[in-house]
Amino acid sequence: MYFADHKYQNNSNDDLWINVGVMDPSTDKINWFHKEKHDKGHIPTISLNQDNYLMEVHRSNHDDHNLWYNLGKIKDDSTITWCPMGDYRKYSSGTNPAVSLSGNTIFESHNSSTNMLWCTIGYLDTNQRFTFTLKNGK
Repeated sequence: MYFADHKYQNNSNDDLWINVGVMDPSTDKINWFHKEKHDKGHIPTISLNQDNYLMEVHRSNHDDHNLWYNLGKIKDDSTITWCPMGDYRKYSSGTNPAVSLSGNTIFESHNSSTNMLWCTIGYLDTNQRFTFTLKNGK
């Protein structure tokens, strides 16, 4: 099983990193194989499904509070192929994004600028793009 750890480097350039590894069942430890810087931003969160697709969401590294998502797939050699390559997408504005990916279903939540909780439910379409099916503020 693969694990992805998204690490935010707290420095002036706001780099976001992803680490990929595999659990060794004999030692219950994760062997890390691949690490890459893939974007800049704040408050990153990531989810990985059973087919090794991952979804990462974060707030912009600018003061505009735009929220961005990125989709990728972890390959057998533990590297990541981004879908499509390097195409990062703005999906909303706010702060404190969170994401969960199960199969092709995606659940995302974040706070608005007035601290209202917004939830988005969607799915991965055949082009590995996030399609919104429900967006609701509560």
